[in-house]
Amino acid sequence: MLRQRLSIKVIAVIGSLVGLVLAGCGGGGGARSSAVSPSGDRTGSVRLLVRWPSLATDSRAIPVGTGSVSAALRVGGDAIATETVNRPAGDTSPTSELTLGFLPIGPATLQVRAYDEPNAGGAVLASKELGIEVRPGPNDPVRVSLDAVSPPVEDDMYVIGGSVTPNPADPSEILIGLNALLGKTDGQPLNGLTLNDFRVYEDDIERPVHSVVQTGSGVSTTSADIAFVLDVTSSMDDEIDGVRHSVIAFAQHIEAQSVNVRLGGVSFRDYVDESFDFTDDYDAFRSWVGNLYSYGGDDTPENDLDAIMAALGGLSWRPGVQRMIVVITDAPMHFAGDGDGYTDYSVSEVVDSLLSAGIVLHSVSNGSRGRSHRECANRGATRRTRQSYPDVSEIAQSTGGLAMDLPGSGYVDLTTLPLREIVLSGYVVKYRAVPTGRDHEIRLVVLLGGDAVADRNFAAHY
Repeated sequence: MLRQRLSIKVIAVIGSLVGLVLAGCGGGGGARSSAVSPSGDRTGSVRLLVRWPSLATDSRAIPVGTGSVSAALRVGGDAIATETVNRPAGDTSPTSELTLGFLPIGPATLQVRAYDEPNAGGAVLASKELGIEVRPGPNDPVRVSLDAVSPPVEDDMYVIGGSVTPNPADPSEILIGLNALLGKTDGQPLNGLTLNDFRVYEDDIERPVHSVVQTGSGVSTTSADIAFVLDVTSSMDDEIDGVRHSVIAFAQHIEAQSVNVRLGGVSFRDYVDESFDFTDDYDAFRSWVGNLYSYGGDDTPENDLDAIMAALGGLSWRPGVQRMIVVITDAPMHFAGDGDGYTDYSVSEVVDSLLSAGIVLHSVSNGSRGRSHRECANRGATRRTRQSYPDVSEIAQSTGGLAMDLPGSGYVDLTTLPLREIVLSGYVVKYRAVPTGRDHEIRLVVLLGGDAVADRNFAAHY
């Protein structure tokens, strides 16, 4: 955390040293006058005076780590002018001027960002957004106090998954629906967070969080979609009865809880077998599971990755609810480039897709016994006799899920997976924004005791 505290301290120095001047296009003092754009419309301009240090020890000026400052003026959400000024070589000039000219008269939004590299090409160290009025004549200087941007968390302690959507009832309220924040070391959810424990940045501009609701605080907000991805190959002959019984028992357990949970599933072999879309009709889901039977499978590894992606892309996941996949298998996974040609997906691609969709994967497999990779004979025995195949428990670990052992009987008490507790441990983080129909990058930072312990970027459109 030393790096973060130093950054905040340094950036706080920047704030008082960026001056903003609103003036006519020609600037200057004297009588108020109108500037004219090439099209003949009356316009104004915004002038930023950026003070760079004359000496490395000049603590009053922008610190040495700042490589450039950029300014953007937005009207109605559209950037109508953007300019960047780089730090002068050798700090020979104490002040640089950045001018946005030929601006329409009237209210606008000014965004200022300080970067750690020239040409606004690096990380944003500090930023600020403020509403201004562009007028045709000279204006008094206004100081811009930049806010520190929390640096990236180098070693996240928790896995963050979720999605960003506008509130249908109020599009200016943006909702970040988060799965439970699961510890990377123990898989336990982080409970009891408040709005002071979250930072939200929209395109590197901080948006104050005005509300945080933990999903377990009310039945109406406790919702989840849970997909079971089930291995039904011949090697599961000894376990399939137990698996069917276990999943059906879990469905009965969930049905008895005060939660809004839909269940769905995908069965697989060396290929995706069939899918059952999400439903709250637990009898229908139990019927689908009860009719599964085991056969096929050319070799030991199976096609978990295609089945997981089929669940991700083929089932009707609801926005803004907890999302989970439970994979049950007794075999390791085929993967892209393993020489067998069953799948084009790599483990890392599937993990990234799950995290981007806000899905936590839990596994029940032989890999939970401590073998993250298993060597198996494969179809390419004439080329090589053995191949190392990953276990699905690796994906569980990478998405913050839990890994359970699959007994030889196949009977596993899925109710011991803390799925209900995880469902009750999600969060809805709310902030305000102006919906303009644009793409945004949203960065969420989680704090614990004032220290950043995890962060994640989300793609959003509103």
